[in-house]
Amino acid sequence: MAHKHAFEALDRTLKDVMSTYSNSKEIFGGKVVVFGGDFRQILPVVPRGSRSDIVHSTINASYIWRNVEVLTLTHNMRLQSGPDEAGKKEIADFSKWLLQIGEGKLSEPNDGFADIQLPQELLITDYTDPIVAIVNCTYPDFIENYQSNDYLKSKAILASTLEVVDQINNHVLDLMPGETKDYYSSNTVDRSEIHDTNVVDTLTPEFLSSLTTSGLPNHLIRLKVGTHVMLMRNIDQSEGLCNGTRVMITKMANHVIEAKIMAA
Repeated sequence: MAHKHAFEALDRTLKDVMSTYSNSKEIFGGKVVVFGGDFRQILPVVPRGSRSDIVHSTINASYIWRNVEVLTLTHNMRLQSGPDEAGKKEIADFSKWLLQIGEGKLSEPNDGFADIQLPQELLITDYTDPIVAIVNCTYPDFIENYQSNDYLKSKAILASTLEVVDQINNHVLDLMPGETKDYYSSNTVDRSEIHDTNVVDTLTPEFLSSLTTSGLPNHLIRLKVGTHVMLMRNIDQSEGLCNGTRVMITKMANHVIEAKIMAA
């Protein structure tokens, strides 16, 4: 869910643009703007903000909201993908359960806090190592299928933290045959606009290499031929090399990696 300040900034920008042609003070300069999104997704992030701060940063807490007409999608296209009537009913029941969670309708009445009982068939109960268990459950017969595009496209593991992502990636990489090759980032500090030498002493290459944050690759990336990776930048959109494109490593040199597109 986007922060309300982003929508209000768009409102001010369009008003400024349209003021050249008219003196209208209408929302978005009188232009029709379509927002697309899902209010069941995560709320805006307010660093060190309270629950009240987070709620009041959402778009429906903005002055814009009283001018918005909400159109709700009602036809679930995923329900058409069931192999048979029993499969479609199972998908429909699961979709309804997810909607009830998103709308806070499970375990009613509640004051915003409730215990949600997960269906037994969704739980992995017999395991020793949780990482091994979730990989084996999500990707059965992985060794026989790790190069299959269709096999990998239909599955995904969601992780709660970057540390868990690294644990899963390392475990899956260890399962794959072949030699591992390590690739390191080259971290340097641009000194052209830095006037405080103490900052340069603090931002050492070692410190920069220790940073792990969402949206940036780690200092060390371990790869094998056959490894699947996801691009994090738009490299060549005309060739389909965009943010989110999945590719499979086919060759590894010291400074160059060859890969083929698997799925976007």
